Amino acid sequence: PRELRVGAANRLSRLGSPEAADAIGEALETGPELTREIVIEGIRAGGRTTERVVVRVCSAAITGLISLDDAAFIIGRSGTVAIDDLVARIAEESAPLRREVVFNLLGRITDPAAARSLVELMQESHASPADAEAIDAALRHWSDTSSSRSAEGWKSWWSRMNIDGSAS
Repeated sequence: PRELRVGAANRLSRLGSPEAADAIGEALETGPELTREIVIEGIRAGGRTTERVVVRVCSAAITGLISLDDAAFIIGRSGTVAIDDLVARIAEESAPLRREVVFNLLGRITDPAAARSLVELMQESHASPADAEAIDAALRHWSDTSSSRSAEGWKSWWSRMNIDGSAS
């Protein structure tokens, strides 16, 4: 039954061992859509999950196997370290479309640490025009605004928000 499978995914997520993360990753990467839905439901039912599980969830979201909203929910509940890991993935990712997906994912995480990271990424002098555009779109999503801003505009907006730290 579905309830048993959701419960098993929840327990694996909370366990977070390398073997549990591998089982979750395998289900997300190779399982049918129904299996992916059940695994995500199980992970979402728990609280924080481990870094190992977050890495597998991020990979599934970046490759389009699960929704960005599901991944954002899971990452957001897993704390600032999970957000920092996601930011580190940007540096490792060279494909512009995948970078855009990661920025988009950050913009869907409700934790203020995600928005702060986006503002900081926007400030980096080596941000390409494509990255700047994707970061701007992610910040517009996070802030629920339709107006674009420059790097300095977003920095000013963040300063006015007066949010420091993580909501986790």
